[in-house]
Amino acid sequence: MPRGITRQEVKPNPNRVRFCFDYLQPNHPKFPISACSKEFLQTLLCDIVRYGEWTVGHFKDMNNNEHRHLTNFKETSEPDGFSDIDPTGDDLWTEEAWQFALPGTYGEASAGWRIHGFIVDDMFHIVWLDPEHKLCEYTEFHEARGLQSPDA
Repeated sequence: MPRGITRQEVKPNPNRVRFCFDYLQPNHPKFPISACSKEFLQTLLCDIVRYGEWTVGHFKDMNNNEHRHLTNFKETSEPDGFSDIDPTGDDLWTEEAWQFALPGTYGEASAGWRIHGFIVDDMFHIVWLDPEHKLCEYTEFHEARGLQSPDA
């Protein structure tokens, strides 16, 4: 560094949502990263930037049109939840799972793009990338998009 210039330490704003991929499961049998299109990943990165301007309270407000809400795993195709994550050594574990939708067009596959994870303090820990909305049981949503039932 040039003389006379001191390095400023930039600390994250604890009121803003941050995102982390430490618990991402890229090889999960139902949610492999290989199932994610380029468009899905581009949209995810743009949403991470957009949400990074939001406060945690705003992000957690479930009165929204973006499908940001808590997930009750007992009502999903993964009733055991994030069972591959061992929280015993971590101080950051929570029992609250969250999801949010990526922007998409109704009637197209992009309308079902979902991100699943958990929030601790100001950090959304992304666990599953779900471009086909497979966490939900097979519904008319999947049928309308030509997605096959997992039981078929």
